[in-house]
Amino acid sequence: MTALHWACSKGHLDAVKLLIEYRTFPNHMEFTEDRYTPLDYALMGEHHEVAQFLLEQGALSITGIQDIAALKIQSAFRGYRVRKTFKENKRLLMKHEQLKKEAARKRATEEFRKREDTKHRREVEERLRRVSLVSSSKPKSSEEKPPRRESVRK
Repeated sequence: MTALHWACSKGHLDAVKLLIEYRTFPNHMEFTEDRYTPLDYALMGEHHEVAQFLLEQGALSITGIQDIAALKIQSAFRGYRVRKTFKENKRLLMKHEQLKKEAARKRATEEFRKREDTKHRREVEERLRRVSLVSSSKPKSSEEKPPRRESVRK
């Protein structure tokens, strides 16, 4: 227990003012399980003038300090969650972009193959037409007989 704790618990306003004037930290918590502050002692002892003075000097009770600590922890956790969500969203967006690029590449490859197949098919059809035109343009005469083989007899 500090001198400020003792002065607040006993209700000595002049002593509290003197200690605060000499820059005593008004929110110092005890090293006990309860962790009371000087303001808590003034409130428990129902020393309202001391409590009012401490509040004017910016003193906090243990519940106020716990609330501030809880807010800080919640704020830090919210920040962590926001950063984690941002990183996850960034990862998903990058994966989405990569999948879009792969799909576009695949589509382009398929279109190229289709064009090449169509081009090849047309070339084959054109060659077949030429061959059929050439073969149909040759006159077939009935007089033409296949050449005979002459056999040599001995």
